[in-house]
Amino acid sequence: DVVNVVNVGQISNLTMGAVVETLGIVDSRGFTPFTVGALPEKVRAISLPHSEIMLRLVNAWYDRDVDEALMVLAADPNCAHLTISDSKKMGIELLEAHKKYIPDFYKG
Repeated sequence: DVVNVVNVGQISNLTMGAVVETLGIVDSRGFTPFTVGALPEKVRAISLPHSEIMLRLVNAWYDRDVDEALMVLAADPNCAHLTISDSKKMGIELLEAHKKYIPDFYKG
């Protein structure tokens, strides 16, 4: 099956610790990824920025660092069409809209 799991080396040239979608098995032991090796360089070049951004976002969450979370959003390739100011504004709006679902983010 296809599983989303932490990269523990199953994709050797992507960021370790990032969540990746790979082939795997689901059984009584949980989710076990299959080792697939390195991505072709053209695929890696597209995937790597996204995995780095997601790890920075997770770290911002654990650090309760709103400024870093907003900078991560500005650096996200999905926001490349926005100015930094507009992406930060959108980030603040998203955080406010979801505040009741992420109360721990505001504790520090």
